[in-house]
Amino acid sequence: MKKMLAIVSASICAALSPAVAGAQASDSWQFGAAVNVYLPTIKGTTTFAGSGGAGIDASIDSGQILDSLKMTFMGTLEARKGQWGAFTDILYLHLGNSKAGTRDVLIGGTQLPAGASANANLDIRGTVWTLAGYYRALAQPSAEVQLLAGARMLDLREKADSAIHDVNMSGPQLSAVSRW
Repeated sequence: MKKMLAIVSASICAALSPAVAGAQASDSWQFGAAVNVYLPTIKGTTTFAGSGGAGIDASIDSGQILDSLKMTFMGTLEARKGQWGAFTDILYLHLGNSKAGTRDVLIGGTQLPAGASANANLDIRGTVWTLAGYYRALAQPSAEVQLLAGARMLDLREKADSAIHDVNMSGPQLSAVSRW
């Protein structure tokens, strides 16, 4: 279902995106907006408190991301007048998933003891925001040169937690939380 939603969203965004045309200098304000589709691949390492600094490598492909997607948005706004212009774009991504009662966990390279299981949660939120201004130094039918100045912000937050339970004892015996 999520894959179908992604395909439909991509089709709508492609239909709504403005066509790229040769830029002409104009004395009136011109505005543009676009909603884009973004399907990333994520790779990284996370470390749980108390793990002695040992990291856990993680790799998530686009298909897994669609299954774990909670919210995403990517859009662009542009305003220009004559040879001057400004634009902003923003990307927001929220992914999360959890696994309960699993035995597919190694602690220090050792399998969980008999009767033990683990619960794990991972939540990733990221925002990339760009704000820039430009001056069109050259505008010819065959070429265009723009001088660009601006700033880009990246905010990435990860929350990972886990708990290991043993059926012979009540409550969690080991838990860890990692937050950026």
